[in-house]
Amino acid sequence: MSAQDWGASLAATPDDPDAIYDKSLGSRGWLVNLLDSEDGWDTLRRLRAILLAFPDADVTIDVTWLGEYGWRESEPAALASNAQAAVRDKTAVHAPVIVLTEGTTDAEFLSTALSVLHPHLTDLVRFLGYERKPEGGASAVLRAVRAFDAAGIANRVIAVLDNDTAAADTLRGYSRPGPSERIRVLQYPAIDLARRYPTLARPPRNLRAHRSSWPT
Repeated sequence: MSAQDWGASLAATPDDPDAIYDKSLGSRGWLVNLLDSEDGWDTLRRLRAILLAFPDADVTIDVTWLGEYGWRESEPAALASNAQAAVRDKTAVHAPVIVLTEGTTDAEFLSTALSVLHPHLTDLVRFLGYERKPEGGASAVLRAVRAFDAAGIANRVIAVLDNDTAAADTLRGYSRPGPSERIRVLQYPAIDLARRYPTLARPPRNLRAHRSSWPT
């Protein structure tokens, strides 16, 4: 029996609420039981297949039994939004993690390190592509975080900021209570090598005119 034949047979069954309980060969109950959950036909897929046979049917769900569990009057109204959130969270598990960095060098080093240390995870992590030259820096990363959070994207997001004064100042100005559970904002860890790393400090503006008097 093809899918088209199955749908046509189901549409031709008697329009009787009790027809679903008829398990005789060719009956509505028999046809629906062909969509076995053990074969991967979950509730949503079974409903979708049935609606192909009844494209103009209205679909309703009886949730009056939920009152037996002490639901408040306002809670059943949240069933749809809660179900949508559950589906989104389930989808997020299979969506790649997006990593935001301040610049192309960070993304290059982290992606290379991931391919060396955990090559089996490379397909599960996506670094922001800088070939299109998006804006860099800590402020730009946090703006992207706010945009992703506001859009409610399903992907989990990790924003990695430099461990420097600029990033620390930007984080202090990050006033929102905190991003959603799908988003993490962090800095590179403090290590002894970085604390003692030699740097070339830029001289203050009022001292640049006196470079000739500096000791060599």
